[in-house]
Amino acid sequence: MEEQDKFNFEDKDKRTKHMHDFKINDTVIGLLIEINEGTYGHELMIETPEKELITVGSYTALDGKLKNSDIGKAIKIVYTGDAKSKVGKSYMAFDVYVK
Repeated sequence: MEEQDKFNFEDKDKRTKHMHDFKINDTVIGLLIEINEGTYGHELMIETPEKELITVGSYTALDGKLKNSDIGKAIKIVYTGDAKSKVGKSYMAFDVYVK
């Protein structure tokens, strides 16, 4: 028996989606929708208060700061600029808040 497609235009996800490009002191606020395993680490899907979907790519400094248990919670990510690791490598540093 063939299943009927019961979706219509009203069911389409109308939120805009884009990959976020951080600048100094840039802030992303919204609901953490999902954490995906990307090619180079975790990718975060965040829904802003304006219903825009933002993907935050894999950043070493973000890995481990958000967990699957944070999905559905309000988060704030602030890019604080470049920093140096103990071995002298440069990386993008972030402050992360979860509510």
